[in-house]
Amino acid sequence: MKKILLLICISILSFGILANQAKAEELSLQEISAEFEADNITAEELNLEEPTKLPGDTGYWWTNFKRNTGVFFTFDKAKKAEKELEIANIKLLEAKKLAEKNDPKYDKYLENTLEIYKKKIENVTNKVKNLPEEKKEKFKSILNKIDKDYLKHQQILRTVEHKLPESKQEWIAKMRQNSTNKWYEVNKENIKERLENAIEQNNTGSNFKQLRNIATLEEMEEVLPIKVDEVKVSAELKLKKKLNNINEAEKEKIKKYIDNIKLKDINKVKLINNLEDSDNLPTAIKTRIKKAKVEQLDKIEARFKKMDSINKKEYLENFESNGNVSKLEILEKIKYSPEFKERIKELDQKQEKLIKEKIRNTKDVKTLERLEKKIKLRPNLKNEIREAKIKVQQSLNRHGILTPVQPTPPAPQPSLTPQGTLE
Repeated sequence: MKKILLLICISILSFGILANQAKAEELSLQEISAEFEADNITAEELNLEEPTKLPGDTGYWWTNFKRNTGVFFTFDKAKKAEKELEIANIKLLEAKKLAEKNDPKYDKYLENTLEIYKKKIENVTNKVKNLPEEKKEKFKSILNKIDKDYLKHQQILRTVEHKLPESKQEWIAKMRQNSTNKWYEVNKENIKERLENAIEQNNTGSNFKQLRNIATLEEMEEVLPIKVDEVKVSAELKLKKKLNNINEAEKEKIKKYIDNIKLKDINKVKLINNLEDSDNLPTAIKTRIKKAKVEQLDKIEARFKKMDSINKKEYLENFESNGNVSKLEILEKIKYSPEFKERIKELDQKQEKLIKEKIRNTKDVKTLERLEKKIKLRPNLKNEIREAKIKVQQSLNRHGILTPVQPTPPAPQPSLTPQGTLE
């Protein structure tokens, strides 16, 4: 009888502990969701009032008419551009609210609202693109505002994109890419300064706010013909400043915050990899980031397994070009899919070939050493890196620059797994 009573007490105690853990986990999720939502771009950050009437509402036509009339009767080109940018901002906020309704009857209003946003942005960027030197001072305030609002536009569009059905997401993604190109064309020569200004202007919010800016920079690199590594370092340093003094409970939130950032699978893994490689983040944070990557890859694997054959085929098309270690990591995770085993193997080999080309063109030892840590059991790539490091060092020596290079041990020979694929 005593034993039975003891077992009952232990069971009750265990249940209580598990219930408290579940409650704590639920509270933590609620906290991070609230924090993440609080970091969404607001009307106040765009120097606007929150829209009270939306397209489709009674009387909206009058609100819209007054705005457009104001633009029509503004004859100063700089002021006209400023008013059009303000309307573009308003349209984005309206689109966000329409997407949040999650109601098909608002679809046509949402599409029309975003098309007007696109048109207004094109009008503004066309007005200020390639300005002659004597006019730049007059348009200085609008140029600054375009840069200030750029990252905010991208983040609102991404929020809208992921609140819509998958069939509409590609359309929004193309709009974001178009917006990025238009912004870039305004003043290509000062792109680094403009981006750093945009990062600085979008630095208020939670301790993790800069993660969104870094994610946006990662996406930009897919569209623009330039690298923005220096700007990412600047954003990482701002992130580090906020993360240095946070407590253990706050550190744990970073995994959940990253999970909330809506990116395509490849971009999400790439973002995590770059954060993991950063020299600017505390070790304790990077440990959590490593865990976030494991969780992200597990989610990708589970989602891929649930896809039908058509969606799997479309998904794998993303691995055809632009060699990247993040793509290799995803392919490694999904490679045991029976019907696409050969296709994944083919894409894996193609990615290795593309990465080899990048290795041969890399002139920085540190970049090669970071890549080396990622590839693990990839003998072909390890050998390529070893040769590239020797060539880089020889080149540095010829120019009288002595940089010690960590020796790379010979790569192990490939072996076959039970599934017959190279490990």
